[in-house]
Parts: sequence; C-alpha cells; structure tokens
Amino acid sequence: MLKRVAEYVIGGAGRPLGVIWASEKAYFDFRRRFPGKDEPVYLRLTLQSRYPEKNSTELAELLSNCHNLEDIMVKAVSIDFTPGIAAATRMNVLWNFPSCAACGKYRALSTSDNLCYGCRKYSEFAACTGCHLFWEDSPKFCQKCGQEVWRITDGPGVPIIPL
Repeated sequence: MLKRVAEYVIGGAGRPLGVIWASEKAYFDFRRRFPGKDEPVYLRLTLQSRYPEKNSTELAELLSNCHNLEDIMVKAVSIDFTPGIAAATRMNVLWNFPSCAACGKYRALSTSDNLCYGCRKYSEFAACTGCHLFWEDSPKFCQKCGQEVWRITDGPGVPIIPL
C-alpha cells in the first residue's frame, strides 16, 4: 500500500499518469461496489466521481465518445490538461503498457507489476447477480443458488493493440 502511494506521489500527482491511475482505481472500485451492471454505468460513475461538479447533460456530452476504460482515462487527461496531451498520453503512454497477465482484458498500469488494478486489488472477488451475495474466495458458482458468479474483470476490457 505504501509503495503504491509513494509511486503515485513521485510519478503521478498532478501529472497525466496520476489522472490515469485515479481513473483506473475509481473504475474498478465501482465495479466492486455495483457488480453485474452494464459497462456504460461504470464509465459514467468513473467520470462523475472525477468531476462531481458537472451536471448530467455535461456528463452525457463527455461520455458520448467513450466506449471503454481507456477512453475515460484519455477524456479525463483531456479535461485536466489539454487534448494534445491526452492524445500524446494515449499513444506514448497507454499503448506502451502491456495487457494484464491475469485477465488480459485491461492494461497493467503499474510500474511495479504486470496486473491491472482489478486483478491486483480484487483478484478473489466474485459476486452472484442472482441472489446478490459477494464471495471473497473466488468460487466458480454461487454457493447459495448455484448460478455462475460475476468477476471484477468480466467487463469488455480495452482493445489491446499489439505493437
């Protein structure tokens, strides 16, 4: 924990990388808090948590071109800095991070390991969307109703473009 805080303060606070890390954390925290929702719900909550002063029409306008977590990260960098910095961040930073070694759906945005935030922080999290129970021991099926459980990385992910 202290290592991640130090990494954020040294390399991220007040920089585009800090905005990216904060957006990734918010996205996966909302996926844990509200499991089994559609992807646009998580994208909206992530952007809304970053910019609580924006009203619903402004948020809808910002979300109009966002289809995945990477788009939200770039949009946040564009709002906090400039669109030019956001484009450079996407091409020079985001595309250079490898995909997560565990799920392969999201980028491993850490300088210390090769896991996305969801796999690093919530690797054992599973939720039943039928009876709304949470399991921290990562079973394949709900131990109450037998339905297949929802994982934190069950989302669509981001398109990983091989370099």
